[in-house]
Amino acid sequence: MDDTIKSTTDLTHTLELTSLGRVDKIDGKSPYERLLIDQNPFSPISEEYRIIRSNLQFMSIDHPLKSILITSASPAEGKSITAANLGIVMAQAGFKTVIVDTDLRRPFQHTLFQIDTAAGLTDLLSSAATNIDPYLNATPVHNLYVMTSGTIPPNPSELLGSQRMADFVDALRDMADIVIYDSPPVLAVADALVLANQVDGVALVVQAKKTRLEAAQHALTTLYQGGANIIGGILNRSNEKSAGYYEYYHHNSANGHGPSQPPIPTEPQRHHHKSPF
Repeated sequence: MDDTIKSTTDLTHTLELTSLGRVDKIDGKSPYERLLIDQNPFSPISEEYRIIRSNLQFMSIDHPLKSILITSASPAEGKSITAANLGIVMAQAGFKTVIVDTDLRRPFQHTLFQIDTAAGLTDLLSSAATNIDPYLNATPVHNLYVMTSGTIPPNPSELLGSQRMADFVDALRDMADIVIYDSPPVLAVADALVLANQVDGVALVVQAKKTRLEAAQHALTTLYQGGANIIGGILNRSNEKSAGYYEYYHHNSANGHGPSQPPIPTEPQRHHHKSPF
């Protein structure tokens, strides 16, 4: 019996998740070619990611979403490419955006963005450094920066659950307009759960015709029990058609009018203990 998630309806009705959007498969000979950097800005796949961006922005009006964790139930469901392309469209809208690779066991953002092995998150956390800027890598996209995972540590969960990591999350939240964390899969290791309640919202990526319903439900239960604010799901590699939207959007884009982009609001400064950053 095929119990995989196949459609947005499965996402909203069966999993009872808010649908943040759906994206088709991006073909490319290399990981870099699967990014939106060289894509036609009015291609269907670019528009699909802009829909997700708009949904997040509208959700952010009442409850600021300045830090978002992107995860999945199991490995190889598209969370890393989703995090990367979401970061790209956020930056293209004018937001200072930082992608942080917190998948310390199987990091991938450095491969996607073709960043040479450099000091990253774990190196920052393991040091006494107080300046985050040297660990942020510029990308070909204006306003977009990537922090790689850094040296693979022997204790990923402990490092991500440390007070220094919590201080880092708060400091980066104040530095950028939006921070996107590429997290390990929920059911593979405990790392995602450690991070989930430190961010403003968590989005679950599910791959159409691959992610099993039971696995997705288990992941959601685990996240809820860990205190995560689950803001919705993203259906990856979906072949559902949204022709009506594309026709409307392309018509307006051709006339210089796209969907309105509400700003991601800022939040009053929160009071914390003295941060080292």
